[in-house]
Amino acid sequence: MERSRAPGASVRGNGDSMPARGGIRKLALLHIRLGVASERLQLIRDIGITAEEYVVEHFHTRISPPDSCPHCGRQKALWALCYYPRNVTQPRSGSIRLMIRRFRCWRCKKTVSILPAFAQPYRFVQNHIIGKFADGERDPEVMRWIVLLRQYWARFVMWLPELRRAVVDGNVRGPPEQDAVAWWQLLVSPHGDFTAATMASVSRFRITFFGRYRCHEPRPSGV
Repeated sequence: MERSRAPGASVRGNGDSMPARGGIRKLALLHIRLGVASERLQLIRDIGITAEEYVVEHFHTRISPPDSCPHCGRQKALWALCYYPRNVTQPRSGSIRLMIRRFRCWRCKKTVSILPAFAQPYRFVQNHIIGKFADGERDPEVMRWIVLLRQYWARFVMWLPELRRAVVDGNVRGPPEQDAVAWWQLLVSPHGDFTAATMASVSRFRITFFGRYRCHEPRPSGV
């Protein structure tokens, strides 16, 4: 069976069937290499609410700055600068517009913004929907965005070799290279869900399941 096909696809080509899960518990025991967190121009933060609640409650106005500047390390140096728009999917068709809060450091003059964890960096579809698709679910929320989700999966399969090199200990044997479904489950399972897995891969390795996380800038040496 060619496992690089989209999750949920069977040998007969029935896109509504569930992927095989045999051996996933054993795969989850593989060691994921720890990385060193890097400074970000954009931080991902789990705020504990949905995108709809974020908009209705004007939650962007309540986003607090990091304790220290991720560029220069100065404590209590970030002040609110502005907001910028960012669209994500909503339960019904169409999109919902978020306002993302940006802060500026008075010491180094650089900025940092806070992206809610329900949003996937550089992707329109929300994380919980991407996660359901990868788990083989085909409910109305998934089917509404099935064309985009299949494109995301194709990108994941293409990016997987680089993702493996970045986050998986080379001394540990993993699934067959072509078994993309098993690799997805291996990478997600230690964190509980796809949202948490994304936060971990970005904070430790500066990488997402679909590409490099470009919103990073290393702290200047000697600071």
